[in-house]
Amino acid sequence: MTHPSLVLFALRMTTIIWWANFLLTSRWSHIPGSIHGPKQAWFALALLAWTIAVWWPRRAAADDGHSRLVTDREAAALLAVGTGVLATAFLVWFPLSTWTQIPFLDNWAPRFQSSRDFMQWLEAGWLSGWQWQFLGGYHTSSDVTQSLGFLGYIPMTLLGDALGFHVLHALLFAAVPWLIARDLAIGGVDRATRLVAAAAGTLLAANYSYFLLRSGDTNSLAGAVLTLAAIVAAHAARRGHRWGGPALVSALVAVSYAHTGSFVYAVLYLLLDAALTRNWQSAARVVFCAGVAQIAALPMTYESWRYPELFHFNNVYLHPPGSIDWSALLRKIFYNVELMWLPGRWFNDYGGLALVLLPVTIAVALADRSRIRFYAAAAVLTVGVMRLNDPHFAYVFMRPIHMFVIFLGPVIAICVTRYARSRPAAFALVATTALYVQIWWVPVPHINSIRDFNAALVERVAAAPGALVLVENNPHRNTNGTPGGETVASRFGNHFESLLAAETGRRLYAGYWDGWQWSPWRGQMLGGGTWMGQAIADASPDAFHHELDRWGVVELFVWSAESVNYLSADARYQQLWTDGVWTQFRRDDADAREVVVTDGEATLDNWFVGGARVQLTRATVGDTVVVRTNFHPSWQARHETTAVPLREEGGQLAFDAPCASPCVVDLEYPRRRGLVYLALMAWLVGMVVVARSKTESR
Repeated sequence: MTHPSLVLFALRMTTIIWWANFLLTSRWSHIPGSIHGPKQAWFALALLAWTIAVWWPRRAAADDGHSRLVTDREAAALLAVGTGVLATAFLVWFPLSTWTQIPFLDNWAPRFQSSRDFMQWLEAGWLSGWQWQFLGGYHTSSDVTQSLGFLGYIPMTLLGDALGFHVLHALLFAAVPWLIARDLAIGGVDRATRLVAAAAGTLLAANYSYFLLRSGDTNSLAGAVLTLAAIVAAHAARRGHRWGGPALVSALVAVSYAHTGSFVYAVLYLLLDAALTRNWQSAARVVFCAGVAQIAALPMTYESWRYPELFHFNNVYLHPPGSIDWSALLRKIFYNVELMWLPGRWFNDYGGLALVLLPVTIAVALADRSRIRFYAAAAVLTVGVMRLNDPHFAYVFMRPIHMFVIFLGPVIAICVTRYARSRPAAFALVATTALYVQIWWVPVPHINSIRDFNAALVERVAAAPGALVLVENNPHRNTNGTPGGETVASRFGNHFESLLAAETGRRLYAGYWDGWQWSPWRGQMLGGGTWMGQAIADASPDAFHHELDRWGVVELFVWSAESVNYLSADARYQQLWTDGVWTQFRRDDADAREVVVTDGEATLDNWFVGGARVQLTRATVGDTVVVRTNFHPSWQARHETTAVPLREEGGQLAFDAPCASPCVVDLEYPRRRGLVYLALMAWLVGMVVVARSKTESR
């Protein structure tokens, strides 16, 4: 079978799979954008036309694999239409009137606030430090994959936080088709195919709306775009472009800062690219640049490397299992593979499209000899890797799904311009794909400030006494680890906690992110009627009360019926206020101190990412001083120029008073300036080395 014949056979198999997917997916008909929604008839007509055109029993001139079925002008028109769709969709998601406001849907608010936090820390001289306001305090190096502050620093500084944040996202969406076209141009792919690939990229990028805009997890968008940038740079370096090596180093450094999880996949795809071309010099360059990127990322990640016991990569479990349950893992892998044979379970997003087109991507990976072979092989590899998705590995093997947007566009393009057999088939494939892919045509809600959410709640939290204020989280994931247990369904469509802490300046007994975080203290939150991985109703009242004593919580703000009932049934809690959604309780005889001193008094002042100041106003030398924040080995303390030994007491930061009152002890979380200099040196030296290294034209 010739190469074009192999791809044609795969295209014909795709029509069968597509019909099975269409006829068996009625379960998705209620979801906006489903192929069984308003566009059902149009999609059926396009699929019918595609089927007839590709199966029609006649030989086409394009069967030699070199003739083009779409002209440059037609390809440019497709790109113009795709660009118009993406631009229109973006303005639907983000009307211009909202660009100076804060996105307020699911994870958008913490994504925005974490970016703003990063910028503030950077301006103060810290790339990582201590997050005081959540979970009793934790090291920010554990917040992997979460901050867009590194990418957003320039636009958010120049244009303002909100406007710059929106501009950043516009640039990320626009980068997808541009980088695809640039890479294919470097590879010598003809203009029509490049333009069609970019057009497909615009359409598939708009499909990010279903996965990422509804959730606000656009850190994954950043990870995918930066991974693509690394792919383009590595390709350019291999082709002899001097800028390719420095750009590769920079792209891998950027992905390490913006989305640590994507870094692993960026390296994997780069090594795949080198293997396909059998270019071991390119593979060595990738390994070198990856090492440079990891060194350059140390100012942000060092604490987690240095103290691995205080970083949990798996944020699915409250307590990750110490060993793998192999029988459960194998069952899950079998189920993941089984899904590939169940087209009725595929939704019409880019994940479903990848499975529909799997025969074609395999055929192109085997038969095509252009640059597009890499994109097809990477798509096939991604399908395979995702079969390993299991809670044992958190979301490690789910994250690559977002790369389908990038990898499928060129595969579709080469089929449209070369392998579709005839012009009617080519344009029928375009129509079928365009109608299949779902786009979410809904504006993202915005607010001017957290007070638009609930002004009374903001005022009361700000005025509440206590070292910490308990605010019930609004998790969208199940954080109940009891077999069969369920966290109460989210009452709000957003995660307001980070904005609430920033607005009130209070430290909260709550979590920053949705569900579990990556620190060992992630259970120190009440969310959706769940506490410490169990329903609050099943928690020992004395154990819960002791936990609040430990943190100096005086007042609690809860919204779930389960939490309200639990507190109302305990005489130690007095209801102060309710607005019908939130209920405020106060504890009797609570210790409200932020710093606990044996028979003394102290205050915690000027806390920020790099430390705090403990003012001992009534203490004697040797008194035990406990600061109500989690102990971490990186902490240091000084009284004037003298180091003060620190220790852990009850899980919190403690020391012995070094002097009689009045006495000041400065807590310092290390800035690690040496690592910053090392990172800058590694990045600069890395760029120089790869720029001067031998390049080749392959």
